[in-house]
Amino acid sequence: MANKYIQIHTITGYSTVLLNRDDSGMAKRMVYGGGTRTRASSQFVKRKLRVAEGEASLATLGGVSVRSRYTFGRAIAAPLVAEGLNEDAVVTATLGLMNAIYGKSEKQVEKEKKEAAKAAAKGEVQAKKSADELLKRDELIILGRNEIDYLKSLIREFVSASEEVTDVEKAVAAFVADKGVKERLSGMKNTSLDMAAFGRMVTGDFLSSMDAAVHVAHAITVHSQHSEVDFFTAVDDLGGEQKDSVAHVGETEVNSPLLYGYYVIDWNQLVENLSGLDDAEAVAKEMVARIIELASTQVVGAKKGSTAPYSTADFLMVEVGSAAPRTLAEAFRKPTAGTLEAGVEALASYINKKDKLYGNTAKRSVMSMVDVDINDASTSNLAGIKSATVEAI
Repeated sequence: MANKYIQIHTITGYSTVLLNRDDSGMAKRMVYGGGTRTRASSQFVKRKLRVAEGEASLATLGGVSVRSRYTFGRAIAAPLVAEGLNEDAVVTATLGLMNAIYGKSEKQVEKEKKEAAKAAAKGEVQAKKSADELLKRDELIILGRNEIDYLKSLIREFVSASEEVTDVEKAVAAFVADKGVKERLSGMKNTSLDMAAFGRMVTGDFLSSMDAAVHVAHAITVHSQHSEVDFFTAVDDLGGEQKDSVAHVGETEVNSPLLYGYYVIDWNQLVENLSGLDDAEAVAKEMVARIIELASTQVVGAKKGSTAPYSTADFLMVEVGSAAPRTLAEAFRKPTAGTLEAGVEALASYINKKDKLYGNTAKRSVMSMVDVDINDASTSNLAGIKSATVEAI
């Protein structure tokens, strides 16, 4: 069966913002074509889609994963202790299970050696770590809710059935082997919507990797970057004299980007990634509709309190077809003027010329704040585009 790809193209404008910062606090940027562009990284954009709240959020549609270094402590051990199980037993068993699945990182082993050596050199007893410290990982752990529930059930069973053991880690490892945990986890069907969309990469062989079904490009400005340094002060209300009235002086970069965003949804991969659900196709269709809305409304940046960086797409085009996806960013290799009219005109001209070379088999739906003429495109509003897209899948 031929695959389907849903391609989403947006053009969104912002005024006086700092959407996405680099490690020096400046706006992320890159040289592209005839100028330097402001950009919003794909990681930044994907997080906005993943954690968005409201009616279009993924979390209100179904289960989402837990992505944290504290998963074993706060999402697994703590709820078991809240059930009434012995805290020391739960924490020790959880630590053994975590190490059986992931092993200790070289960084963690080295850290423990240094701490032990430091305590020994001072002739002190090494301080007992809290459950949070013991069960914290150095790396980000991504676990689906069904996987978390399964691991909790294992610890619950181990703690309830185990007598006093001298080597809990060894006992847990034997328990894990006896229960076939490795095989069970690696074959567990996914039910988490965000993992189905954005995938999961794992380094161990206990958990299954998952290819992302939603691919997100770094968003770039259609025009060359124009930034300004905003000089600001914090005023001391009780400072009295003018020389004492300024408590802080600072500066930050701001700009007014008109961003082209590009997203691809691999339909077959999305349905496959939702294999743990009985109604995978129905959920996948609703996910597509929600991702279209989130891409158009939820790319909100940093410095909310001082820039209110809220905006919605002024141009949206969705394409559904079986042809290989392709970005339209090349429409802006030559920077346009920083206006919506110029950006939309450049994109429409590029896609119409591209169609003359390759043809078009996709079904296109467009909404735009300015007049636009794109081959084979029907015009609608956001609700109409979502409905037409789902119908075309």
